[in-house]
Amino acid sequence: MKRIEMLVAAVAVSGAVGAIALHSARAQTEPAQIKTGVDARIAALEQKVATLEAQNTELRNVIQISTAAGSVTIKPTGQLVLKGTSVAVESTGTTELKSSGTMTLKGALININ
Repeated sequence: MKRIEMLVAAVAVSGAVGAIALHSARAQTEPAQIKTGVDARIAALEQKVATLEAQNTELRNVIQISTAAGSVTIKPTGQLVLKGTSVAVESTGTTELKSSGTMTLKGALININ
């Protein structure tokens, strides 16, 4: 495995059908590394706490963003779109939807409990 020193703020991995996971942790002891293969693609940044991993699976494509401690923030300068046949938001604590403009809910049937 080749080890490559990296000083970048973001990493992108694009690959074949598989699963891509972005994991965040407070400390990482190994130097930055890039590993490519048929079944896995890994990019890790030393002290940048970001790991992207893709694994080949025949059943489905999965994108997973998780963190061991702290939070995950997505802040695009433009539009953020979540689109799928089903979209779910789940929280074990407080959930807040906030807009500085108009907020619209559209659907054939809307239930608010």
